[in-house]
Amino acid sequence: AEKIRGKLKEIRMRCFGFVEENRRFYPNGDLMLNVLGFTGVDDQGLAGIEYAYDDFLMGDRREIFLKRDAGGGAIPDEKLLELPLGSSRRELILTIDVVLQSFCEDLLKKAVIEHGAQGGCIIVLDSRTAEVLVMAVYPPNRERNMAVSWIFEPGSILKPFIVATALEEAIAYPSMKFSCPGYIVYAGKRVGDIKAHGELTLSEVLKESCNVGMIKLTAKIPPDLIYKYLKAFGFGCYTGIDLPGEEKGILREPDYWDGLSRVVIGIGQSIGVTPIQAVCAMNAIANKGFLLKPAVVKELRSDGKTVRKVKRTEYRRVLSEDTCMMLEKMLIEVVENGTGRKAKIPGIKVAGKTGTAQIAEKGGYVKGKYVASFVGYFPVEDPRWTVLVAIDRPSSGEYYGGEVAAPVFAEVGKTILDIYGWR
Repeated sequence: AEKIRGKLKEIRMRCFGFVEENRRFYPNGDLMLNVLGFTGVDDQGLAGIEYAYDDFLMGDRREIFLKRDAGGGAIPDEKLLELPLGSSRRELILTIDVVLQSFCEDLLKKAVIEHGAQGGCIIVLDSRTAEVLVMAVYPPNRERNMAVSWIFEPGSILKPFIVATALEEAIAYPSMKFSCPGYIVYAGKRVGDIKAHGELTLSEVLKESCNVGMIKLTAKIPPDLIYKYLKAFGFGCYTGIDLPGEEKGILREPDYWDGLSRVVIGIGQSIGVTPIQAVCAMNAIANKGFLLKPAVVKELRSDGKTVRKVKRTEYRRVLSEDTCMMLEKMLIEVVENGTGRKAKIPGIKVAGKTGTAQIAEKGGYVKGKYVASFVGYFPVEDPRWTVLVAIDRPSSGEYYGGEVAAPVFAEVGKTILDIYGWR
C-alpha cells in the first residue's frame, strides 16, 4: 500500500487522494474473540466490548474540512482546515486471564470434537468479585457470544436452587425421606428416572440426581415461592454483565405453570437459562447467599490514568448463610460420592452439580439430544473460583454431565491451581 501511494504521489495524479485511518490490531489473534467483538470500517464497535465501550474507546474526535470536486466528492489531499479536538489514549483493562483463557479455549475445542458435540462453553468467575476470568466458547464467533446469549434447559444443574428454596422456607430438611420406584405419574403423565433409587434422604436425592425425589419435593413448594427464588437467583433476568447481546432466558410466571410443568421445573425443564446466569447463581451459594454482578472490564484508563474502576457489586442476599452451609454439604457429596465424582480436583474440596438436559424443539424433546453440564466452586473452605462447563449435544459415546462436562471442570480446576497456587 505504501509503495502504491508513493508511486501515485510521484506522478501527481490528482484523481487519487489519501486519508490516514487507524485500525484495530489484535495481538493475540482470535483469542477471546467472542468477548472482544469487532469494529466496522469506520472503527465503530459492532460487537463485544468493542461495542459496549465504543464511546469510551473512540475518545476525542477531530473534524477535517476538505475541498470537493464538481460531483460533490471530497478531495482527500486538499484540506482546507483541520480542527483537533484533543487526543487521548484510551484503554480497557479486562478481568480475563489470557493464559487461562487460552488453555480453556483449547480444552473446550478438544472436548467438543472428542464428544462429537455442536459446541460448548466454559466460564470461570473469581468467586469473591464475579469478575470473569475465562469466557471460552466453541466454535468461536465474534458476532454472537453464546456465553451470554445461548438459552438452554438446565436440567439437573437447576436442582440445587429448588432444594435451596425448600431449605430456606423450612419446607424440607437434608434428612427428609423420599421414595423413588423409578418413575412418577403426575397430572396423568409418567416421568421416568435413570433407575429405581428406593428410599433416599433429600441429601441423597441431590447426590444421585434423582428426578422422582425432586418432583416430589417440588410438589411441596408453592409455585409462587419457586418463582420468587429463581428470580432472586437471577433466572429470567439480565445479569447486567458489561457485554452486548445478553439474553434473559425463559422463566414463565406461575399462572402459566399447569399440569406437568408445575413440577418438572424442579428437574430443570420448562425453563431456559444462559451460561452466565447459571454460573452466577452457583456463585451466590459460594458467596454465602449474595448474588453478585459479573463483569469483564476491571478498569478504564485515559492517557495512563485510571478514570473508573469496576468494584464488586452485590445485587441482593438470596439465601441465609445457614441455608448455604446446608446446601454446600450436599453439593460436596455430589462430587465426593455422587454423579459429580469426575469433577474432583486432587487435594481440594469441590462443591457442584451435574446436569444432563434434554433438548426441547417444536413442542417436544428430541430423542438422543442433550446438554451435558457441570457447575461448581472451589476450594469450599474459602471459595475462589466458580466454574461452569456446558457441552451442547454430545453425540459420540457418553452424554451425561458427569461423564462429559465434569472431567473438563476438573482439568480447568487443576490448571487454575497450577497458575494461581493454593495454600
